[in-house]
Amino acid sequence: ERGFPADVARTALGVRVQDAQASHEGDRGRILNAIAGRPLEAAPLLSHGSYDHVNDALRWRLGVAMCGSAPEELSPRSLWEPAGWQGAALVAYKGLSVAFGARGLDAFCSEVMAKILSIQCDTLGATHPDVARTYSKMALVLSRQGALDRAMELNEKCLEIQLDTVGAKHPDVV
Repeated sequence: ERGFPADVARTALGVRVQDAQASHEGDRGRILNAIAGRPLEAAPLLSHGSYDHVNDALRWRLGVAMCGSAPEELSPRSLWEPAGWQGAALVAYKGLSVAFGARGLDAFCSEVMAKILSIQCDTLGATHPDVARTYSKMALVLSRQGALDRAMELNEKCLEIQLDTVGAKHPDVV
């Protein structure tokens, strides 16, 4: 887990399910047909939208793993989660942010937190309490990096959201 060699990462991220091999050629066709929602014994298609979806999901999963172990080789900024995967992406990105923070990789932690914030704003709305918590966490990371003015801005956004959503007497605000 310490790291993926760059050449292995590049090869893995270029894998396409329709080009994969199986122990038996018949199995390969059945797998592709299952992905495409076709009769299992039919001749497999060379391309299908479902293959693209599986390829995107596979690349994203591999990318998250590679990014977590070797962020210098694959920046969190380069990860694009598949459509409809916001929930899984939040879980994965939160794990990455904790791992990067624990390793003192604050620049990478900031990149991942920006992705978390973007997904939360898109799915929950910009004034959701979870968005406020993310602003607070981002401010902490920025303060460790010495970006105190930006950290203060984010803390103020956090407080504004918390006051509007949970009120001044809530334990997160007091």
